[in-house]
Amino acid sequence: MSAPLPFSLADGYLLQEDFLDHGNAVTTLNVGTMDWVREAIGGYSTTAYLVTTNTGVGQYGVIRDTTGGGGAPDGAWYHMDDDTIVLGPSGGSFRMKLRIPDIAGNLIAGQVIKFGLYDAPTPLNGIYVAVADGIPTLYIDSTGNGDVSVTAANVPSLTSGTTLVKGTWYDIKVDFWGENASGGPDSARMFINGEFGGELVGVGLIDDGEEVEPGFEHYATAADTLEADFDYFEVFLAR
Repeated sequence: MSAPLPFSLADGYLLQEDFLDHGNAVTTLNVGTMDWVREAIGGYSTTAYLVTTNTGVGQYGVIRDTTGGGGAPDGAWYHMDDDTIVLGPSGGSFRMKLRIPDIAGNLIAGQVIKFGLYDAPTPLNGIYVAVADGIPTLYIDSTGNGDVSVTAANVPSLTSGTTLVKGTWYDIKVDFWGENASGGPDSARMFINGEFGGELVGVGLIDDGEEVEPGFEHYATAADTLEADFDYFEVFLAR
């Protein structure tokens, strides 16, 4: 008898991106091992793989996105094939490890990071996290039915329970589940470095026909040159 697989496509869809560079330069169609499509938000930011002097043990591949300083917004959206996924009651999860590096001139204020399952840099549909001015907020958005959100509060690893600390890595994970009247998941829960960060239970309204895709982004809200680092991104969708 053959050994069981640790994960089977019969169980669902699993995306794992560790940004371990294979030697190719970053292009609009070649970022990370998954070859993410890279699109400008306003003016392009710069994307670079970090060398070992900027990473640490257990960080096998890290990319740094640096906004171009050209205006607002100014940055990049990294995503897979356009809007090929719809979300139903089977549930799933996504997680990303990120930091705002503690380097001269880098500000928390004016930075926006988003990641999850959504349809565009200004999402109409999806389940995702937006970190604006260092404060994480969990969203479930629906074009047809309306949006709900919850902002992180009382998280021990965050400043005042709400705000990221420069130079600190954060593993942010979201689980989603349940079924609303439109067939989509109605609940989601956010964890930040393993600590409870907020939840939306029984209130999500996304329709099972509203299309999304895996993606993440970083941009500045003013004419500033700002940096954010990304270590890994993972998505699981149960069948």
